[in-house]
Order: sequence, then structure tokens, then C-alpha cells
Amino acid sequence: MTKEEMSAAVPGYNDLVTRNEIEILQKPGDAVIRDNDFALTRWGDIMLIDEDYSAFFKLLETWRYNFPTLKVLFETSIDRIQYRKNLEVRLQSLFEEAAKKTPHPMASMDYEAYHRTNDEIGAAEIARGVYAGSVAIVLNNMLQAFRANIAATAEEWKKAAPLFDGCSVGQIVEASANNVRHAEEWQATRPPDKRQLNSIQVLATVLNEPLEPTDGSRHRFGREVSPETLQLLSGGDFLVLEANLFRFAQNMLKQRQRRLPSQT
Repeated sequence: MTKEEMSAAVPGYNDLVTRNEIEILQKPGDAVIRDNDFALTRWGDIMLIDEDYSAFFKLLETWRYNFPTLKVLFETSIDRIQYRKNLEVRLQSLFEEAAKKTPHPMASMDYEAYHRTNDEIGAAEIARGVYAGSVAIVLNNMLQAFRANIAATAEEWKKAAPLFDGCSVGQIVEASANNVRHAEEWQATRPPDKRQLNSIQVLATVLNEPLEPTDGSRHRFGREVSPETLQLLSGGDFLVLEANLFRFAQNMLKQRQRRLPSQT
């Protein structure tokens, strides 16, 4: 197996449970028998222990099988940062080389190389958004499914730690995924409607871009921000992103369990 294949391997179930200290999954998950038949979850799987255990098991397995693809997408998005910097250095060198030939650099510029490098910079920025945006959408789908499967409330979704400037991982991922899908619509709608503004307010808070005025009519979120939100949630490390995702999921479940001890 090559180094690249090893880095993108599906992680072991027990490895994920251990490194993320997932308490609920540290005991074996026995199937539940009801009325002489296997009990099923609301999503049609065989129930293991109870609804909460089954929901977390499903979340872990979804992450586990998506891990190789998401890791490649995440790391490629991060790599685009350095790639763009390299292109900008190349662009600067074109100006410097032209300046050596004449006091008027633009007269001796290699315009073919200039336009080609500019195009590559633009493509690199778009690619970074595509890779990061794909990760944001998959993460949001996973967390929204988990939220529904444990019957968590909107408040539990918002208040489960870790928090970033008062916003939860779920809120940030949801707002980022909405940005991926609707950035052009947000750009064209001034001021944003209430639903759009909810996501915009989260992004404005965690990316430190206060809305002035507060109705969001001059917001700057018509751009792709998923690379920025992934950086915030991960610090550039995929396993930090994983850890924050599972910390959030565990804390949301604990909040729901305090409110509603049993779903079974």
C-alpha cells in the first residue's frame, strides 16, 4: 500500500471511538428484540441497545466511510493556499524580470505568462472553495441527520460545546453549507430575508465581519466562505475537525438526554 493510500485509509471503528473518547459507543451494541423480532430505528436500521446508541453508531459509521474522501478534499483545499502563494510569487517575479529590462516594466512584460498565471490563481481560489464546500455540505448532512435521529431541539443544536464566539459547530457547518448552496442568491438579495440572515449572522460572528447595518444589506457573504469556516473549525488539521465534530455530537446528545432521558 502506498503512502497516499495509507493516509486515505478507512479508520478502524474502535480507533475512532478511542481517539474521540466516545463514551456511549465504548460498550458493545447488542441488537434489540421486540415482539419476537428485531427492533428497527426510525431510519430503518436494526436498533442497537436504544435510539441514542444507534444514532451515534450511525454517525460514526457515516464519518468512517466518508473519512478517506473528506480527508483528501480537506487537505487539497488547504494545499491550495500554498499553491496560490507560489503563483503570486511567480507573478511578482514576472514584474521583477520586466523591470530589469526597462524602466517601464509593462512595456516588456511577458503578457502570455502574466495572463496564464493570473488564470491559475483564479482557478486555484475556485478549486479551494469547491473542495471545502463539498466537505461543508457532507458534514452538515451528517450532523443534521444525527440531530433528527436523537430528536435534539434548536437550542440544543446551538448550545452544545465546543463554541466559537458563542456559535456551535452545528451552526457554523449549517451556515457554511447554506453559503455554498446560496451565495449567489445572498449576493442578489439586499437586505437578506430572515432565513438568509440567520446564516449570515453566524458567519459574520465567527469570521469577525460585523454586519453594518445589522439588517445585513451590506454583508460580504456573497463569496464562498467554506475554506474560512473549515480553517476555523480545524486549525488546518483534519483530525482536529474530527475531534470537534464528535465533541459537538456528544455534548448535544448529553443536553438532549438531560431533557428527555429515554427515547425508547
